[in-house]
Amino acid sequence: MKPFEEKRVRASLDKAIRESESSSAKEQISKPVSDAVPVQTEDKIYMVKMSSLVMVEAMQGKVIVHEDNNQHESKGTLQFWEEKLPEETFMRVHRSYIINLDKIQAIEPWFNNTYQVTLETGIKVPVSRSYIQVFREKVNI
Repeated sequence: MKPFEEKRVRASLDKAIRESESSSAKEQISKPVSDAVPVQTEDKIYMVKMSSLVMVEAMQGKVIVHEDNNQHESKGTLQFWEEKLPEETFMRVHRSYIINLDKIQAIEPWFNNTYQVTLETGIKVPVSRSYIQVFREKVNI
């Protein structure tokens, strides 16, 4: 309120700066230290490197995490993985699939103006109509 005291304005600015610094410190703490993601199975927790992660698939109430040469069955949801994985590299292309865009080997036209993506491991994944526009933008087609 007017008139204002310089002392109160300075105190408010100092408080805002402290809060801003503490929130950015919290953000740094929450970021993962390595590029590995923990995948919890029934008996172990596997550390899967993002670079080897090919696809995450939802099937019959479980999530299957596909690596280059391995796969792990875990509980959870695709939405959890969608939030956890970096959106620059990973994209949900279907209600049951999240793929690593760097692992795409081929893209084929499919039914109703959609696509079928072949990944480096040979797995074929459909791109559903609801994700087609964003997919085209991400892969520049």
